[in-house]
Amino acid sequence: MHKKRSELPREIPLPRKGTKYVSVASHFQNNKMPLIFILRDILKIARTKHETKKICLGGNIKVNGRVIKDIKFPIGLRDFVEVEEKCYKVILKNKKYFLEEIKKEKKRILKVIGKKILKDKKVQANLEDGTNLLIKEKFSLGDSVILSSPENKLIKILSLKEGANVEIVKGKYLGKIGKVVSIEKVGEKTMFKIKFDDGEALLSKEALLVIE
Repeated sequence: MHKKRSELPREIPLPRKGTKYVSVASHFQNNKMPLIFILRDILKIARTKHETKKICLGGNIKVNGRVIKDIKFPIGLRDFVEVEEKCYKVILKNKKYFLEEIKKEKKRILKVIGKKILKDKKVQANLEDGTNLLIKEKFSLGDSVILSSPENKLIKILSLKEGANVEIVKGKYLGKIGKVVSIEKVGEKTMFKIKFDDGEALLSKEALLVIE
């Protein structure tokens, strides 16, 4: 599947000029980029789509600890991409996705976007990357979980509450880090007052990711 270059999310660091249509991720297209972007257009370890496919099919690429062979596999904020001995983390820099080289990471933070009660009163958390996880501890929508990588075992729950550290993942303040100083009711909607080093903002939980 392809999209017009001009229709890509602003976070994706692909030049606006070039071919009219570009490849998109196999799913989560609104906020993810395909692996081919990482390897060919950002890291430039491949020059063509064919070269990218060859590298992936060789089992040389890992995403969040798992070997990935699909060049359209979705890559987004806070994902880890391993290329041979190097590891990169997707971060936001000047409101654009940026690959920061880091030491190999064994955990990651994901947002809880859904909650489902199963048989025997088991509770399933639906995470932003499509992962479903059974959790015994109490949690709420908007909380974050820290998972081991690649096992996806729960390490810790980070609650969206007063005092929580958050990263802004949508909107005007995208990429900024702040702290929840109060929770307020605006009409029927619950809003969170976030204090930054240079000011404050009232934001919904959809714009927030709880971090350590």
